[in-house]
Amino acid sequence: GNEMINQLWNNIQWGQRSNFVGIPSDCPQRDERLGWTADAQVFWRAASYNMDLTAFSHKFAADLRGTQSGTPYYGIYAPGTAMASNSVAAGWSDAGVIIPYTAWLQSGDTSIIDENWTAMEKYLDAIAAANPEGLWKKDAGIPFGDWLAPEGPTDYKLVATAYWAYDATLMRRMALATGRTAAVAKYEKLFAQIRTAFQKAFVHEDGFIAGADNSPPVFGQINNPDAKSRGGDTQTGYVLALKMDLLPETMRTAAVNKLAAKIEANHGLLGTGFLGTPYLLDVLSRNGHAELAYNLLLNTAYPSWGYLVEHGATTMWERWNGDQMKSDPSMNSYNHYAYGAVGDWLARTAAGVDTTSLDAGFHTVVLRPAFDVRLGHVSFNYDSPYGRIHSHWTEHGRTVLWHITLPANTRGWLTLSEEEGARFRLHERTLHESHEITAGNLGIEKGYWLESGSYEFTITLPRTEGQDLSAGK
Repeated sequence: GNEMINQLWNNIQWGQRSNFVGIPSDCPQRDERLGWTADAQVFWRAASYNMDLTAFSHKFAADLRGTQSGTPYYGIYAPGTAMASNSVAAGWSDAGVIIPYTAWLQSGDTSIIDENWTAMEKYLDAIAAANPEGLWKKDAGIPFGDWLAPEGPTDYKLVATAYWAYDATLMRRMALATGRTAAVAKYEKLFAQIRTAFQKAFVHEDGFIAGADNSPPVFGQINNPDAKSRGGDTQTGYVLALKMDLLPETMRTAAVNKLAAKIEANHGLLGTGFLGTPYLLDVLSRNGHAELAYNLLLNTAYPSWGYLVEHGATTMWERWNGDQMKSDPSMNSYNHYAYGAVGDWLARTAAGVDTTSLDAGFHTVVLRPAFDVRLGHVSFNYDSPYGRIHSHWTEHGRTVLWHITLPANTRGWLTLSEEEGARFRLHERTLHESHEITAGNLGIEKGYWLESGSYEFTITLPRTEGQDLSAGK
């Protein structure tokens, strides 16, 4: 229901079509045409909604394993060129874990975990051996960090440590899915150690996260050298801490409120780069700030996705201000899919179609939409391994009509608090009265189970522009 968002979605798809050819090149027009790994890992989930990447994921994961020749670390692009190993970088090298995890989560295919398990363990074990205190400081490689962030750099130790913690979480989930009991305990322990060290190094008692790095720029004129964070914290510092679950539960609200305040102090604009942007809207919408997430999505001022669309973009840009950087064609791509990672949020949150690591591959379809009347309506189809999932919602004032279709041999999971559930009707009955759904649990969450079939919900929105149904981590 929003032309700018429709064009953005189109841009994301064309960026993928023109780059996912043999390898996921970050852009098709440069002589290098390399499979840069950070671009790939942040975009892989969005890309998996656009195309079936099962076979492509197996192939590229093998390319990533190839960069471990002579080293336990994954490279910064794959495959290698003059040499197999091409250095290491946090957020880049972690693609060796994140891409197999994402491929399994989206497809349910555990064989990609088995193929990559030894290589992933080798990578995690090397980081742990070099950094026994729980902060990834040694052997962290090239400090690309939150590349091209308008707000300036986030402390590279924070970025690296957050990604290490994230790797440990994903390894635990994959171990659980494949019956590796000892590994489940191993990575639970590792995550707890990293989490404790992260809190001690970066987190204040009031939820402030000391993430800014205002030291002289490492990359000269390339990486926004004049951008400096204000106040000693960064949007990306909060985003990574919240996304990677590195804060005490009692501190999450304070931290996300500080993130929201930092955005508002920046004239309501994002300040994140390659590693912060992919998780920004998700962190906001899952922690009580869905309306702010939509504000960022729908903004057309610099920097924003809408700015790119309003300035004629037909694919995603490498820089938020690519139109102002024409004097530097060597580092200014107009077909660079990384910021297209927002497509993941559009599918999982705007349309509300997600899956879960507890039952991967959309065997359980997690229904977790955040409605916003400014979109008017959303219509989304996803061809899952079990068949087409359809989600369509339309707003009528303060009422939303939401139609969902689940294919055979799947079931849906709708997470709702009691307050949210009171605003839902299914075929004109309250959820407690309905015989078509069943109250229950998914892990620690409470909600409702839906069998395969079609459902039409009527939702009364509160007196705000949008209703967030994405609470929880």
